[in-house]
Amino acid sequence: INLVENFRTKLTCNSGVKIVCYGDSITWGYNSLLLQSKNNYPDKLSEMLNGYFSTDKISVINKGKNSKTSNWGLEYIYENVLDIRPDLAVVMFGINDVVHGTKPSRYKQNLAEMINLMQKKDIVPIMLSPTPVLGLFREKVEKYAGMAVHLFKSENILVIDMHSEIKRKLEMFADPYIYLPDQLHFKNNYDDISKIVFDKIISGA
Repeated sequence: INLVENFRTKLTCNSGVKIVCYGDSITWGYNSLLLQSKNNYPDKLSEMLNGYFSTDKISVINKGKNSKTSNWGLEYIYENVLDIRPDLAVVMFGINDVVHGTKPSRYKQNLAEMINLMQKKDIVPIMLSPTPVLGLFREKVEKYAGMAVHLFKSENILVIDMHSEIKRKLEMFADPYIYLPDQLHFKNNYDDISKIVFDKIISGA
């Protein structure tokens, strides 16, 4: 998928490009005390893309919501993604599915149905596996991430194994709690996600 060419065509026609980032508190950019990080990845992605294309016509809409599972993601995909009619949707669910006990089969079914609905509306999906966590849910989140990546690859769509990408960065810290101080949310590193998503959009591979 040549997203760069598609974006340039739209920008040349002065129609603009619309991207929705859909997910849980990692997408929203939870920092602490229910505050949103100024470093949230959709905002940073917007800066990076508009800078790359030398424009201000790329809109990146943050549709992350704290504590939400893929069940919620599927139920509310119309108002948060489909009705907005974006060119591209970046979707990441999974951590709260583990925390709230969504069965693996239901999790995969929810993701597959979201992909199907977006494609029917000619929205290009970029599907992300959930970022890693520390503590009690670490191994199970990793398991769900693996299931998600396997599903996404079978769908022949753009995939980012965000779990593995962020895990590599996390392992660079002697104390991983510097990176994920509450075991789950980033402190100052949400832009690591935006850089990875940006690279995927630009490479289209």
